[in-house]
Amino acid sequence: MKMYNNMKKDFEINHAKTLHPPMIVHFNKEDKYDIFTVKSCKKSYAHLQCKLKIKDKWETKQFIDLWLKDSKIRVFDKVVFEPPPLV
Repeated sequence: MKMYNNMKKDFEINHAKTLHPPMIVHFNKEDKYDIFTVKSCKKSYAHLQCKLKIKDKWETKQFIDLWLKDSKIRVFDKVVFEPPPLV
């Protein structure tokens, strides 16, 4: 099981949060992206567990709950959708 900071670093390689509209974006291997609501993201990643040191004790916590509340995550202000180039 990974520590929170290591898991966060790996997770943010292809995930980010947007504030307006509120959602989580996953950049997949085909150079495309998947969009999750915050609620569906919690359900999808609820199985991910990480270690966190609290008062000199290591505790196991749900990663996604910690990540969504973290003030220093990879976050964007808004998403701008652009139409494809004209033919």
